[in-house]
Amino acid sequence: MARRGLPSEGDGVARETASAQTAPNTNRPRRKARRRREARFQLAIHLYRVAPEACQRTLPIFDGRRRYDLKLAFKRIDTVKADKGYQGPVVVCTMLYRPIAGHRPERPAIKYLVEQRDMEMWLAPIAGTRVLVPFRFSIPTPFGLGVLQATYFVAQPQPTQAARQTPAAPKTQ
Repeated sequence: MARRGLPSEGDGVARETASAQTAPNTNRPRRKARRRREARFQLAIHLYRVAPEACQRTLPIFDGRRRYDLKLAFKRIDTVKADKGYQGPVVVCTMLYRPIAGHRPERPAIKYLVEQRDMEMWLAPIAGTRVLVPFRFSIPTPFGLGVLQATYFVAQPQPTQAARQTPAAPKTQ
């Protein structure tokens, strides 16, 4: 039985789980345990504000079968308006797909993704935090532009654990 890693929500490290039987494929670069440990499911980016620095990073991704990097580069600052919720500035990053392991290099889809220079990720801030999260993805496909965009973008920061544990002030008479 082939083994397959899945992103974990705890510490973000890819874990091993059993999956359906598949024949071993010698055409794919091998996934190493070290590469799974390096990969995290990390789409939230911690920053202080919408700024070009948000795009100066590489996101290591392990999707359960393939290990790849999404290299981000600053493209522009734009403005968005969700149908409900957030309205304001976003930082637009260009995404470059870099396969690492588990892919089939000869496949046309892999070659197509590697050649793309117009993939974008738009990052919007969550109010009251230093976190930017994806608001929109756009990826050119052979059939046209594929877009995934938030229409409902409402977020409220939760109180910190310290704030929840603060005792109520005593009543004075």
